[in-house]
Amino acid sequence: MKRVWGLALMVPALAVGLLSAGVSPAVSVTPTAVRTAAAPVPVRGTLFGMHPVDGTVTAPAGSWRLWDSGVSWPALNPAPGTYNWAPLKAMVDAGHLRGVNDFVMVLGITPSWATTNTSHVLPWDHASTSSPPDNLNSYYTFVKALAEYNRDSLGGAITGFQVWNEMNLSTFWTGTPAQMATMTGRVDTIIKSVDATYPSRHVSRTVAPSVTLRRGMLPTTSTACAKVSQRDACFFGRYLSALASVKGYGSRSWPIDVFTMHTYPYRDQGPAERAALITSMRARLTERRAPARELWDTEVNYGLRGVNVAACGSATPCVRHIDGNTAAQYVARTYLDSVRLGVSRVYWYAWVGASDVLGITMQTGSSSATGYAAVRSWISGASFTGCTTVSGVYNCGFTKSGKAFRVLWANVGTHTVSVKPSSKLCALGKVCTLSSPAATATVRVGQTPIRVG
Repeated sequence: MKRVWGLALMVPALAVGLLSAGVSPAVSVTPTAVRTAAAPVPVRGTLFGMHPVDGTVTAPAGSWRLWDSGVSWPALNPAPGTYNWAPLKAMVDAGHLRGVNDFVMVLGITPSWATTNTSHVLPWDHASTSSPPDNLNSYYTFVKALAEYNRDSLGGAITGFQVWNEMNLSTFWTGTPAQMATMTGRVDTIIKSVDATYPSRHVSRTVAPSVTLRRGMLPTTSTACAKVSQRDACFFGRYLSALASVKGYGSRSWPIDVFTMHTYPYRDQGPAERAALITSMRARLTERRAPARELWDTEVNYGLRGVNVAACGSATPCVRHIDGNTAAQYVARTYLDSVRLGVSRVYWYAWVGASDVLGITMQTGSSSATGYAAVRSWISGASFTGCTTVSGVYNCGFTKSGKAFRVLWANVGTHTVSVKPSSKLCALGKVCTLSSPAATATVRVGQTPIRVG
């Protein structure tokens, strides 16, 4: 994503009507209804990632993704052989002051000096272009210099090197899937070779270039993939096909440690549609027989601005601004859905004030920050034991500090749910209460998650 203040990069939203909320008969979702996983899955603090932009994040985060933070390849390497590491050092220092010790670095985008194709210079940054480098060695030289600086001056604070941002969008990359696969293999070789020179053991992750999902994820066998207009929807499958034959460090196959996606739904869509996008991502990985790797969502927000700004007006605003309880529950459900769908990191885009591109503002005191803090306090450091869905109610089990609890929510409607008498009930950002001591104790469950127990 780029840029949160004023540039329209998104496709027009597709209107999605919400079903009217109804109240269901009481649904019993006692702890025995939770399906226990084969083994509890730890919910690590790094699930809660953030884009700091200017480094003034006040919300706790397990990791920062350094993108739109003044530390791009053009900013750090403004001319061949010339490096300016000061902005990167400042961002890492700012993170350390806020307790962040894990940073993911995005290695693109191309400096304008590294390509002769200046027709793709970015309108918000004339030092950058979405064209591939004329000579990929300029990219590899930068990656090696960055990895060495991370070793020598940052103490290995950068734990993940992401090959590129949104490779399937011509806004950021106009090269081919095969070129991007080749670059991925070389990045893996470079950073792991530098890792081998640390005084003590250090392992950096090769993080796959991100792919934006909302424009579609067609199988590479689809006849539509022969059409130029389907570049976005078919790019990821083609990248996987090319990556299957690429070698990385030590001649390892599939030379990545993490697959990544950006799950921005269309403007009028929400968490349920985001969950469907994650499912489509997994379908493409299965189709191309990709090996088991972690899956990260390295950018997400809602209500985003579309590219067809001429069609925007009072009846169809460019951005769907989302605040209040809706913002809080969207954020909370984003992280809860990620746990149940096996997404191990989510980097919220972004910690920034109101913009004319993003639907949800994440700032100190905002409703979204309240939802973020609440769900983080519930599940960070917990173990996830599994979910069931009963009559439209998600019922996900966790244990933390030896105590079991559940988190309940629904995509649509309001449901009356049976709970144990005198259960502890916690809503987002509110004081916890107790359910009725009566044997028929119930709680109303809607789209805002509730912690029970």
